[in-house]
Amino acid sequence: MDIAKIRAQFPILGEVTYLDHSATGPLSLPVRQAAAEALAMQGEGSIGVPRLAAAVDTLKDKIARLIGASRHEIALVRNTAEGLSTVAGGLPWRAGDRVVTDNIEFPANVYPWLNLKSRYGVETHLVPARDGRVLADDLMAACDDHTRAVAVSFVQFSNGYRVDLDRLGAFCRARGIYLCVDAIQGLGAVPLDVARTPVDFVACGGHRWLLGPLGLGFLYVHREVQDGVWPVEVGHHSVQQDPEHYTSYNLTFRPNAEKFEASVPNFAGVFGLSASLDLFHTVGMAEIAARVVAVTDHLCEGLVARGYRLRSPRGPAEKSGAVTFTSDRHASKELHERLREAKVITSVREGAIRVSPHFYNTDAEIDRLLATLPRA
Repeated sequence: MDIAKIRAQFPILGEVTYLDHSATGPLSLPVRQAAAEALAMQGEGSIGVPRLAAAVDTLKDKIARLIGASRHEIALVRNTAEGLSTVAGGLPWRAGDRVVTDNIEFPANVYPWLNLKSRYGVETHLVPARDGRVLADDLMAACDDHTRAVAVSFVQFSNGYRVDLDRLGAFCRARGIYLCVDAIQGLGAVPLDVARTPVDFVACGGHRWLLGPLGLGFLYVHREVQDGVWPVEVGHHSVQQDPEHYTSYNLTFRPNAEKFEASVPNFAGVFGLSASLDLFHTVGMAEIAARVVAVTDHLCEGLVARGYRLRSPRGPAEKSGAVTFTSDRHASKELHERLREAKVITSVREGAIRVSPHFYNTDAEIDRLLATLPRA
């Protein structure tokens, strides 16, 4: 892994210390060039459409390879919220059904489930987190005979806590409970293999840890549950359409995850995310994850040494790419502004500073952040 060569592809890294991948990932030069190429093809009108369309299957193959799925289990969506809403709106609910989630989820993984109550009579149960941890045991204990789905983030946005999807997935699969995962805060920094981890749905935008353009993500739908999910948005791409006879209407859905795609995607996003995933496949997720752990461990050691309080659980199976911390002496907003003035880019979430370095960030950049902070 040539870190210097990889960093050279991201112009922003030469201008600031960028440690905010949990918010928005920067775009590399290859991603920008690929997105521009898609716009140039669209500039040719219908002449460029066949080349644009061919890129969709290429991207799906790369996504499938990243998470251990099949291309036919991948639908392209605009963002995580659309993917989660597709699942919530498409399952066959009955009055009295329950959804189990937790009380520190990002809103995108709460509102689609709360929205079911007035229409279907579905109750959403919020399991309290314990010291920032969404414990699989607590989620499982909250399930009963009326529970149809468990919805949880792979990694929590507010503190980087990583849930035990293996145990939770095995529990849900054995009881016929759907497991729906919001993966945007984990995928790209932490490996996820759906061939090994039993999950039914994974929704993920491409603009954070995957370093792709805004407005393009994916929804994974396990092949064995696809028939049980009704498409919420339906268009000519959702059905087995005869392009020679568009007015021969026949509501026969495509026999795979394509039925959840109503029409054409954001092709600039398709080209851009495809180019970004090339980097992940070239470097390898195991190597990327190891680098992320090493950089964040260095960060945590430095924060503790300077007297800051970690909010992020950092057990071996809990840690991710995001670290949050507070000070007893300094307000988080004050610290955040101090860092930004020094061109160290972070976020404030739920009253804490959130630092989210990627695999190409260096110990020297972490030391710059630490040196900018006052003693706590």
